[in-house]
Amino acid sequence: MKFVQSFLFRTTFALLGLLIFSGLGFSQTVLDSLSSPVFAGGAGGTASSDSPFADRFNPSLSADNQRTTLDASYFSLPDFQGNFGNAINLGAALPTRWAVFSATGSYWSINNSNLDLGQTGRLTLSASKDIWNDTALGIGLDGSLANSTWGLGLSLGFSQRVAQFGPFSNFRWGAALRDMGKGDIAQTSSAVPPPFTPAFGAEGTLLKYNGLSWRVRSDLSFPSTQDICVNLGTTLNLQDVFYLNLGTAYDAREIAAGIAPKIPVSVGLGFHFHTDFQNSNDLLSRHGWNRSEVQIDTAAVPLPGGTWGFGAGLRVPLGVRDTTPPVVTVPVKTWYISPNNDGIQDTLNLPVQITDERYVMGYTLTITDPSGKVIRTIQNKETPPPAPNWDGFWKRVFYEEKGVQVPPDLVWNGMSDAGQVVPEGTYKLAITAWDDNNNKKTYDAGTVVVLLTPPLATVAEPYTEFNPTGPRNTLTINQSGSVEDLWTGDFTNAQGAVVREFTWKDSPPMDLSWDGKNSAGKMVPDGVYRYTLTGADRAGNRTTVHVDNLMLTQFPPPYPSILTDRLFRP
Repeated sequence: MKFVQSFLFRTTFALLGLLIFSGLGFSQTVLDSLSSPVFAGGAGGTASSDSPFADRFNPSLSADNQRTTLDASYFSLPDFQGNFGNAINLGAALPTRWAVFSATGSYWSINNSNLDLGQTGRLTLSASKDIWNDTALGIGLDGSLANSTWGLGLSLGFSQRVAQFGPFSNFRWGAALRDMGKGDIAQTSSAVPPPFTPAFGAEGTLLKYNGLSWRVRSDLSFPSTQDICVNLGTTLNLQDVFYLNLGTAYDAREIAAGIAPKIPVSVGLGFHFHTDFQNSNDLLSRHGWNRSEVQIDTAAVPLPGGTWGFGAGLRVPLGVRDTTPPVVTVPVKTWYISPNNDGIQDTLNLPVQITDERYVMGYTLTITDPSGKVIRTIQNKETPPPAPNWDGFWKRVFYEEKGVQVPPDLVWNGMSDAGQVVPEGTYKLAITAWDDNNNKKTYDAGTVVVLLTPPLATVAEPYTEFNPTGPRNTLTINQSGSVEDLWTGDFTNAQGAVVREFTWKDSPPMDLSWDGKNSAGKMVPDGVYRYTLTGADRAGNRTTVHVDNLMLTQFPPPYPSILTDRLFRP
């Protein structure tokens, strides 16, 4: 126990000595908070979502940004001793199929009595990408130029989004290793930005009730691994319109040097609204930017040496975030199939169109039986490369989001998921489609009737010969069968030509008598004829029954003998 106490004492003493006597100066992290009024007011950090300037804290944070975003801000930096500084920031984020790219530029001029950082220009380029399960990685390149010196550093970042984490909803946490390289040396002998800075952060919504939400965040960083910075912040959001940000920051080296702000509390106010310009012919409307979000933020932040920063900024994510599921266009009707491999209506070919504002990531055709049981599921979805192993990781890094190709027809062959032909009956069709934001909707696609049994029919003829001019002047066909959409009875001659046709719709075939005339009402020639009864249902099942060798003769009958008393007597 004494050994542990001694170790902790010596470690603490060494750390304080390092903070106080390190060769690097102070105020290294001042410029980070002046990148945007959002961060100055305490509403951002290593786990923030305010792209594009969030990428300076963690280059992975823009990964879930789906809209081109523009950002501009200005800070006035008085020290209330007659000195005055300025800060100007411009940034943009551009989502692509592969990754989200961002670029931010800043110019600071700070020559105050107790905070003299001179003139500094900074340019940050970043690329961020969702890798798997709402987990993002990012890489950034940060260059700076100040007072004839320069700095260049590489940043790596990681972040993860979690829907619910303990009491927090919409939770996000992240880590970054910032500016691995050379920092430029400001007039205070501080490296700006401080190189090799590990940082960790988390934020989440603690309360959401009746249009009011309360979000809290914390950040811990180690500038140049020789300092400790703690940032705490909170945001009250009313109806997603009005925002109040409060933050506090503690820098161990500034506290040890006695230059920490006397009131370490920053405050920010924000007002957000949406535009909806109706002119559909202008450039904004053609790109969907007539409906955009406009965020106006202000902040007041205390800085070391008694300087304050008062800033205002404008952030505009162009367009609206896609919250609409894919649109499925499909004829809602009843279809008929007969999966018996006869080449006639063996499959259901369901015409369909699926469209989305972004990418259709998948769709499912579900067939359910009359009891509501799913008997077949036909699915197509985009599956990113697996990521657990090293090879899968790099495939994910270079994976380009494209969505799935939707064929003009969805085909069902009448088989169940078990690989068997389904029984006869009426089945319900439904199509579910989703996009890359997991917006999902199920659409009714009608019904399909499976018929496997062909129409039933029997045909009988009492006699096969008749004489249209004699006493047996018609040919009788006795027939019966199942009720079908259409039955056809044809009399054909020896050459196979149809001379007379009978039809029965939505009924069984009825008995008929043929008088020997064709469809035009004229008597057909003597000869041998054939009768064919054909029935078909809506699924294409057919039944054909033939009666052959039907004789039609028109010889006149012999005249009857006239016997009289004069010609014959017994």
